[in-house]
Amino acid sequence: MNGKKPGITVEGLRGMREVAGKTQVEVAAKMGVTQQVVQRMEQSWPNVQMRTLFAYAAACGGLVRVCVEFEAGGQTETAEVAWPHPGE
Repeated sequence: MNGKKPGITVEGLRGMREVAGKTQVEVAAKMGVTQQVVQRMEQSWPNVQMRTLFAYAAACGGLVRVCVEFEAGGQTETAEVAWPHPGE
């Protein structure tokens, strides 16, 4: 992603878009919505639906990884889900 090293932390959707080097217009075109819709999404962070987050991340050239830690059999287990799936 634009030569940025992995593990970078960004604040909200706008930060993700800026790291990706995209404008609101570019993200909107990839999502099939208007720039005004993208602007509202960015302003409503973190109250966006997961499917919106997935589509936004994909439009920025990224993917969303959700990591859940839980106790199982006395051990901490981790489950990770990514969308879109790498390679899609």
